[in-house]
Amino acid sequence: MRAYVIEGEKIERIDSNNCKADSAKHYFAIIHETEFDLVSGNFDIKTSISADYMDKKYNLGIETHNNHYAIALNIPSMVEGKVIVHPVSLYVGKNFLIISANEETDLVKSVESEILSKSEDLLKGMPNPSNKILYLIFDRLVQKSLGVIRELERRIEAQEERVLKVSKNVMVNELITMRRQVFKVRRYLSYLTYVSDVLMLNENEIINEDMIKYFNNIDIKFAKLDSDIGELYQFIASLREAYEAEISNQLNHIMKIFTMISTIFLPLTLVAGIYGMNFDYMPELRTKFGYYFVIGFMAILSIGMLFYFRKKKWL
Repeated sequence: MRAYVIEGEKIERIDSNNCKADSAKHYFAIIHETEFDLVSGNFDIKTSISADYMDKKYNLGIETHNNHYAIALNIPSMVEGKVIVHPVSLYVGKNFLIISANEETDLVKSVESEILSKSEDLLKGMPNPSNKILYLIFDRLVQKSLGVIRELERRIEAQEERVLKVSKNVMVNELITMRRQVFKVRRYLSYLTYVSDVLMLNENEIINEDMIKYFNNIDIKFAKLDSDIGELYQFIASLREAYEAEISNQLNHIMKIFTMISTIFLPLTLVAGIYGMNFDYMPELRTKFGYYFVIGFMAILSIGMLFYFRKKKWL
């Protein structure tokens, strides 16, 4: 646990035992989820978000209480081409903000570092520092999400160039996997838009009036990112449709070749069938050059049909 007390524009690290509710002071703490019970009682925080407010599949949720917000988030990142999320819980009151997670994330570290190094600039004239810290977290979430979206865009553009260079099964599997990654981010951003809407509603008046405009700006950014990822999702669907259309065109071309081959051999089969009949009297069978005549006729017929197909641009 790392606990800090904020007084005016100064922030100072304190012992975790001293992290207790005090209306005259403001507190900021970063804890492991196993340490939650050590501080929850000090600030009258519920131990978990109720199921009614929780999206269990994506570990997302927000709940409004009289003295605080309880928010469950996922911090997205790209690892080896896959979207990985790190669950983080935020507990935000008028004079405290507690970050709870089972592992450290770059986002939390960057927010903590910025607060410690630029406390005078960040906290200047802030009657409620927890609002500013919460804004910083969401602002970093916007940047983090934007980075993930740009990486997904880059990978999808690469897929577009490979669409006709790999086998069908491999490409279909890659497109399905990519669509799942995009859907995960889309679902996450839709939720973040909802969270920012709840914060702007400010039912428990935790957010100061002068900070509402900043959270409104965050809400606009989340909505823009949600729109961008929606377009990316549609692009993947279009890419798959284009790939399937190209595969269908290739199959149609193959079937056309087979059809023309069958068309060429159809009259040859007819000729062979006629002269293969077992009648006792067939004058052509007795001619000296009958065999060569039939073979020549069949060759001329085949070549003539090939020229006809080329003239019609079917070949």
